[in-house]
Amino acid sequence: MQLCLFSDAFCISFYLIVPLPDMNKASLRLSELTALVYQTINGTFGHEHYWVIGEISNHKNYGERHYFDFIEKKEQGSIIAKISAVAWDEVKEQILYFEKTTGQKFTSGIKVLLNVRVNYSPQYGLSLYVQGIDASYTLGELARQKQETLARLVYENDFITFQDGKYYTINKAFSLPAVIQKIAIVSSVHSAGIEDFKKVLKENNLGYRFDICEFHSSVQGENKGREIVNALIAIFKANEKERFDAVVILRGGGSETDFRIFDEYIVGLAVAKFPIPIFTGIGHTKDETIADLMAHTSTKTPTDTAKYIIEHNQIFESSVLDLRNSIVKKIKDIQHRNAMLLALAENMVTEKSKTFLQQHKSNSAFLSQTVVRHTKDLLYGHKTCLGEMRLGLQSQSKNKIANEKNQLSNIVLLYKKQPINFIKNKYSLLGHFVSVIRLVHPENILRKGFAIIEHNGKIAKNASDINIGDTVDIILSTDRLTSTVNKKQSVIKRKDIGI
Repeated sequence: MQLCLFSDAFCISFYLIVPLPDMNKASLRLSELTALVYQTINGTFGHEHYWVIGEISNHKNYGERHYFDFIEKKEQGSIIAKISAVAWDEVKEQILYFEKTTGQKFTSGIKVLLNVRVNYSPQYGLSLYVQGIDASYTLGELARQKQETLARLVYENDFITFQDGKYYTINKAFSLPAVIQKIAIVSSVHSAGIEDFKKVLKENNLGYRFDICEFHSSVQGENKGREIVNALIAIFKANEKERFDAVVILRGGGSETDFRIFDEYIVGLAVAKFPIPIFTGIGHTKDETIADLMAHTSTKTPTDTAKYIIEHNQIFESSVLDLRNSIVKKIKDIQHRNAMLLALAENMVTEKSKTFLQQHKSNSAFLSQTVVRHTKDLLYGHKTCLGEMRLGLQSQSKNKIANEKNQLSNIVLLYKKQPINFIKNKYSLLGHFVSVIRLVHPENILRKGFAIIEHNGKIAKNASDINIGDTVDIILSTDRLTSTVNKKQSVIKRKDIGI
């Protein structure tokens, strides 16, 4: 009888030689048969240790003991070898070291290199006792699987490229909005990571407010990537109404070593082509997961993600404040420059005004002197004219009076001779002459509506000396009027009246 205990890569074959029963002899009891098997197996393998490669399946943890099936699969996934295994308390420290070193929980679905001893129990059958575990093999295997997944993502999708040590995806190409406010979260129900994330956002000391929508999904465990993808699909459908600024994938609570879900192909593909910028904060402190590499922005923890978003918004606020300060400074510079220009203009206007006033003062003095001179000449001419008129009037009056006296004498003589009507007629004629004499008297001339015009205290002889806006005094027979010249108009001389 040939037995193969392990995989094709490490197969130990042995023959269990049992004599065929003689039908004429008594049969063996089962315990006798298992005792023979026990003697054979333990005699051959009882003190031997083997390093064996396999995958953990059907893992169960009872306290500090681990029970599982150690299996080998074909590429298609079918099992080609399986044997029960158990890890006792004595390898507890090695398993803890394995989990800390690899970042993977010792559980189903991981490929490991175990140091085992073959054991056969008549009561429980054939099994392997784990004596040790090689963490470096699993690290290499996980790295290989991760690299294979990354290579597949690049090979099968033209929107994922790898250049200069970096992965470029559709999600990375999106520009973050200036302000991140509407946020969709993918995480498990009652996740401590969500609470940490929301607490940091809520208690920010800058007064920013955020609108958060939660989409629940498993964020740990074997083959749970589909749940994350379904959550992203739900976000995509809700985005038509909600208009999210960013999506945050968080992981908090539970085991800190199980990140394999974020290295699954479907998760990396969904993150890479998602049309909204994705942040990851899945709480790891070692290597980046595939989801981190495909996402727009990767942070270590949910708290770091919240701080990053706050800092991003603060950058926008700072730019707005800087712009405001720049505008204020520009305004102040313009005001200062305009104030200087205004002061310069004021000085120029003042100097120009002084020069203009000085020139105007000189012109006014000259005009004043000219007016005074012309006024004097005019007044002197009028005075001479009035003197001549007075002398002429006196002479004429005397002559007239003399003539009238002669006529009066003649009338007196005639009076005695003429009737009363004649005397009355002559008396009326005499009154007429007296009136004529009085009419040519200067005072009578003024009473007839003529006037004397004074300008600057002197009789104006020529209208050219008086300008529009000047103040003149108009002397009438009984009053003196002060007036302002509003209009000047030449008067055509009329020859028919001698003027």
